[in-house]
Amino acid sequence: MAHQINITLTDNEYDALSAEAGRDDEALEELLHELLMHRLQASFSLRRPLTTSRDISLRLYHQGLIEHVPEGRPDTPEEAAERRRLAELFGQVEPDGKLASEMVIEDR
Repeated sequence: MAHQINITLTDNEYDALSAEAGRDDEALEELLHELLMHRLQASFSLRRPLTTSRDISLRLYHQGLIEHVPEGRPDTPEEAAERRRLAELFGQVEPDGKLASEMVIEDR
């Protein structure tokens, strides 16, 4: 079953949408469907309960609080080196090379 509605756009709104869609009526309709579905999915995901860490990550990403959703893969050597450099820069690594988190665990 399909439903049809009419919407009224200002000239500026129509120009912006058609420019984004490439001035093709079919592309314009597809763009509107895409925008609508994206908005509805984001709204729906905000109402359902968070059950996994992935759900939490996706919600934070959609709210703009994080810049990417973790993929769960191990760090590349370059990423590991950058994390180590930042840890040293911000004082989370002692001069002997031991991480502050390792020292906390040992002290327990």
